[in-house]
Amino acid sequence: MFLQTKPLQITSAQALGGTCVRVQFSDGREAQIDLKPLLTGPMFDCLRDPALFACFQLDEDLGTLVWANGADLAPEALYFLAFHQDPALQELFRTWGYGSQR
Repeated sequence: MFLQTKPLQITSAQALGGTCVRVQFSDGREAQIDLKPLLTGPMFDCLRDPALFACFQLDEDLGTLVWANGADLAPEALYFLAFHQDPALQELFRTWGYGSQR
């Protein structure tokens, strides 16, 4: 069983093209993630443009990705998207309010 005791944060991030990023989390795990499923709603419409999407910054205080238009994505959402199939993380995901399926 894996339970996160400190708030999860993104410690580094790199745009890979399109809506894909490579991120490292504060627990040491790394992942390449296509964030397209998270880019829904008016705040994220402009981020479907790869050039604008790539202009994110890492907010080091909050440990999350942010864009100039005010959009941000919670580290937990990226973590779930990256590792939703890992059986060892299902209990953690339930505590965050995520089901075991995307």
